[in-house]
Amino acid sequence: QQREDVILLLKERWKVVIKTIKECYTKYGKEKLIFDPCNSGFFCYANLAKGIDPVSVAERLIKEKSVGVVPSIQGLRIAFCGVPQDKIEHMVRSVFEVLYYAADHVR
Repeated sequence: QQREDVILLLKERWKVVIKTIKECYTKYGKEKLIFDPCNSGFFCYANLAKGIDPVSVAERLIKEKSVGVVPSIQGLRIAFCGVPQDKIEHMVRSVFEVLYYAADHVR
């Protein structure tokens, strides 16, 4: 029963992530980032468009939105497994907002 409860919890959290990504794609488009398929319930990966510096984006996210992500060579690892479910939408939306409303993250 505990295992089933955890699987259900992860599924519900994943649904929030996917729903928010889809809503943000509709609002902002896919020109600056594309998420890899995400189905684990622990983290997702956002590939950034060429010329966008992941470290700069990560720094802006933590400073401006209090959202921590892990920058890599050309993207962001976004771990939502430790984020309360009611904060996941803010976390995902913040990534899009920083990318689409900021100009100084480009190399």
